[in-house]
Amino acid sequence: MGDNWRNRYESLTLHNPVEMNGFPYLPFPKHYPEYLPKDLVADWLEIYARYLDLDVWTGTEFFGADYDDQTGQWSARVRRADGHERVLHPKHIVLATGGIGGKPSVPDLPGLGSFAGKVLHSSEYTKAAQYGIERAIIVGAATSAHDIALDMSDNGVEATMIQRGPIVVNHVATANLAVAGFLNPEIPTKVNDIRFAVGMINPLREAASREYHAYAKALDGDLLKGLAAAGMRLGDGFNGLGWLDLFLRTGGGYYLNKGASERIIDGGIKVLQLDRMVEFVANGAKLDDGTILEADMVVLATGYHNRKVEVSEWFGSDVAERVGDIARLDSQGEWANLWGQTAQRGLWFNGGGFNMTRSNSFVLAMLIKADIEGLITDRFRRAPANSQSITVGA
Repeated sequence: MGDNWRNRYESLTLHNPVEMNGFPYLPFPKHYPEYLPKDLVADWLEIYARYLDLDVWTGTEFFGADYDDQTGQWSARVRRADGHERVLHPKHIVLATGGIGGKPSVPDLPGLGSFAGKVLHSSEYTKAAQYGIERAIIVGAATSAHDIALDMSDNGVEATMIQRGPIVVNHVATANLAVAGFLNPEIPTKVNDIRFAVGMINPLREAASREYHAYAKALDGDLLKGLAAAGMRLGDGFNGLGWLDLFLRTGGGYYLNKGASERIIDGGIKVLQLDRMVEFVANGAKLDDGTILEADMVVLATGYHNRKVEVSEWFGSDVAERVGDIARLDSQGEWANLWGQTAQRGLWFNGGGFNMTRSNSFVLAMLIKADIEGLITDRFRRAPANSQSITVGA
């Protein structure tokens, strides 16, 4: 249990306070740190499953499933840890494999195949000390890129980030004014969750996000000036709505500062714009002035495909096109296909931050129960989507 967290890069932590991330029925100990490190999250998931005696099949591979409209059941193919294969026939499948996306996006970069050093996606990165390198190029400039660059810099590696587009940057404490300002330790968690959920309803969310982003820029003015002077391209997100809207809209394109920004300003981490790079060569990247930016490793912090790609692989392209994008803002400003009906009967999605799944899992469970009891008629089923998949990452 918890390996989807445990196997990420070593310096990863949550970016919202521990008070937001409590699990139902089993609160975190009061001495836990404000921003939980990934291994503590992983261990807690394991403890939680044991404490609640949840039926969890670890080491099980899911091959995919087909839906039978006549019986209203899936034929889901799995392989258990002992190698035994089974076909299960549930009426409902909930895909809870992450909110943003799980399949790495690997761009086609000129000359990358000729690079003689190690190339890996940020999802494969662990810690700088493991690789024995002196110089590294990180393609991307959002959260993973910053975290990895800071880890490298802390371990004596010369790290250069290649920025592909403008990003929104705020101090993590400033950023949490947008999502943790509703927290009140004097009232029940369920009430706090309702306060948060109300703030996510459009048009309230957009109006609040625009006002908050302007306020956050003023608070972090010195930081942003320093980053701009160091060569970082800064933006305001979609229509000036800042980082929270980007999280909901694309899942990337921002960094909530936990130390990397100061390192960039001090020159300990370099930032280079993509248009300066001509191509990769055997010993690094050739720049537009003819010089070589030498590197022993290239890390592709280039984001993830939408979960629609996973749906296509597991359930078929017809189902994927019918359902559309997952966890992206739809035409009504809602987070598409999460915690509600999809255009494929019997297929549901869960994801997002812990506080979001904590409250919305109840809604999802009630909808599944309503469907089982025949309370959701065809008249109220969701129509097929015609959305396009989005690749995230700065």
